[in-house]
Amino acid sequence: MKKTAVIPLKSFIFFILFIIQLLFLAGCSDTGKSAESDKNFRRGTNGLDFEIHGVLEKMYEGTNFQAIVQLFNKGAYDISEAYVVVTLEKDYMGFGSGSQSLQEVPVKLNGKSVLNPSGDFQFLKYNIQTKNVDKTSQYHNSVVTITACYKYMTYVITEVCIDPHLYDLAPTIKACEVKDLSLGDQGAPVAIEKIEVKMLPSGENYVKPQFIIHIKNKGNGNVINFKEENGGIKNICTQEELQYSNWNLLQLTKIAFSNEKFIYNVNNKGKNTMECVPDPKDKLLRLRDGEATIRCTAVEGIDKQESAYVTQLFIQLDYGYTVSKSEQIRIERQLLY
Repeated sequence: MKKTAVIPLKSFIFFILFIIQLLFLAGCSDTGKSAESDKNFRRGTNGLDFEIHGVLEKMYEGTNFQAIVQLFNKGAYDISEAYVVVTLEKDYMGFGSGSQSLQEVPVKLNGKSVLNPSGDFQFLKYNIQTKNVDKTSQYHNSVVTITACYKYMTYVITEVCIDPHLYDLAPTIKACEVKDLSLGDQGAPVAIEKIEVKMLPSGENYVKPQFIIHIKNKGNGNVINFKEENGGIKNICTQEELQYSNWNLLQLTKIAFSNEKFIYNVNNKGKNTMECVPDPKDKLLRLRDGEATIRCTAVEGIDKQESAYVTQLFIQLDYGYTVSKSEQIRIERQLLY
């Protein structure tokens, strides 16, 4: 009769522990990859971008052709409102049946994400016809210009140190050190480049955290007013010339830290526990030479008896954005011999 091999209990336990450890390490590895992927799609300075297809360099007068605009959301945020305007030289080109200059993007374009690393795309089609060239010329150089306007946002979630004892001379061991934050791109054309962190004395026993936020347009287009009371993105997009009153304007919508104990929210109907200068409720923030700065400070101070601590800081910007591209076309007269 054969004897059955018996595995010692101690060896069996070590084997089970080894398998559990392998599974744990695999889980940690996947988590790390997920976190890294999350960081990757919130990089870059793109938002809505597009390519133009179907516009040839040379065409004869009286030719019908179809221009196709392929839209891409290359940023990290969803687009729920966008418009595309096609501008033609009216004396030499016109829209064919079923086409017009302004089109609203009919679907929501989701931004990049872990599950959708390239973002959504959409096609718009325009029927266009070339007109007759002046009889005194053999050709005419014209341009098809495409302008896209859309509402977008940028937000930052980062860790910041709050230290009520910053100015105490006595040496103490602290959980963190107050320092300014230099940030990269956030997957949008407008970026929060830097945050200066200050602890302002308030009386003898309190400090007020203050954040000086540096904002920059890093995309290849222009920031525009997105507010409906100023005409909205649709009306601004169809203006022949963008008015200064709607140019380079954005809104700091929200800033919060310490689990929103300290918060400024434009949409907050209650009392905000932070104040910002200039006040976003009074007017939009204007970029000058593509840059702007806003200061936000806690209304009530933090007691110096509290220890230094690390907390998450959240900042959200909202704005409209516009970008244009052109394709040159040579319209040639048909010569009859």
